[in-house]
Amino acid sequence: SVSSELQQLKDMNSHQKKRLLEMLSNHLKDLSEIGETLGNEEVKMSLDLNANKVEEDFTVARLYLSKMKSEVKNVVQRCQSFEQSQLETNKRLSEYERELSDCRLLISQHEARMKSLQESIREAENKKRLLEDDLDSLREEYAKLKVAEQVTAAGIEEQQEAAKLRKTFEEQTDHLRDVHQKQLATLRDDISEKQETINELKHENQRLILSHNQLQSEYEKIKQEESEKSNKLQELILANER
Repeated sequence: SVSSELQQLKDMNSHQKKRLLEMLSNHLKDLSEIGETLGNEEVKMSLDLNANKVEEDFTVARLYLSKMKSEVKNVVQRCQSFEQSQLETNKRLSEYERELSDCRLLISQHEARMKSLQESIREAENKKRLLEDDLDSLREEYAKLKVAEQVTAAGIEEQQEAAKLRKTFEEQTDHLRDVHQKQLATLRDDISEKQETINELKHENQRLILSHNQLQSEYEKIKQEESEKSNKLQELILANER
């Protein structure tokens, strides 16, 4: 009775301690895993609990929980610091993206301007070549004029002789022109006269044709009369013979 009840109470107490130790061991195991996840070696502890040292184990657990709480606070602070740093980084990235976009636009504008300048340079080179060609032509013409000027200055007598020859040539040309014009006038008159003669001959020919036709008609008429007379004469001869 009393001893049996006492034994029963001891068994119950032992069973409860065992359950408490199991629960405490499970919780400490979970906390240890959290500590490992946090990456702090100082918050790790041994999971070997002793039923005879329950008070000491609870004290160790409290210390462990205190360290965990401190570590969680540190983690929260670091997270907040990271979030603030991330916000600042995102802000700087946005600024960099805006600057990059502005730089791309500026580069595109510069490339377009360079392309336009290159085109202008090509046009200027073409104009330059044309101007150089014109300049070469002008220099060549100037050289020719310079030579002509020197020849003119050095050959006055030759110029006078050339003037005489030119005058003689012009006189001969004028004479030939007059002769040619007279010949043309004579030819025109001759042609006109011949044309008039042709016209007169045409009229005369037409008159002759009309006369021929008239004569032909008269000839046929006379021939017909002669035939009739001949026939009549033959009839008279035959009548006389009878």
